[in-house]
Amino acid sequence: MPGLRSLTAKNGAHRSNPRIQAASYQTIRGPFPDVEIPDASFAEFVLARAGELGEKPALIDAPSGRTITYARLVESVRGTAKGLAERGFRKGDVFAHFAPNRPEYAVAVHAVASLGGVNTTANPLLTAGELAARRLVRRNVSP
Repeated sequence: MPGLRSLTAKNGAHRSNPRIQAASYQTIRGPFPDVEIPDASFAEFVLARAGELGEKPALIDAPSGRTITYARLVESVRGTAKGLAERGFRKGDVFAHFAPNRPEYAVAVHAVASLGGVNTTANPLLTAGELAARRLVRRNVSP
């Protein structure tokens, strides 16, 4: 992967293989410098410069051309996070996104992340039965 300086990997393919579980780890180095990981949450890092970018487009819906500015993105993320928290969503809770790829998808992802939640996805083309089989069970959260 371009930009990846080091990667700790097992000798072999997958952890579930008993022969691989006993294998030693090795460090693979690339030609690029180490990546500095900031001391910030995912949402904080992504939205850190939103204030200075203000009315510039942050998200663009390709089919329609509709845009969400950085200022609106921050406002939407905060509002969505507030709504989720009011409905009982807390740190460590899992939020299943059952929606098409639209700008609002990013709003929901960052709102969940800002609360310390876990994002997971479900294909919006799944039937109700297929979705239920994946055990994505709704918690006691009011609509």
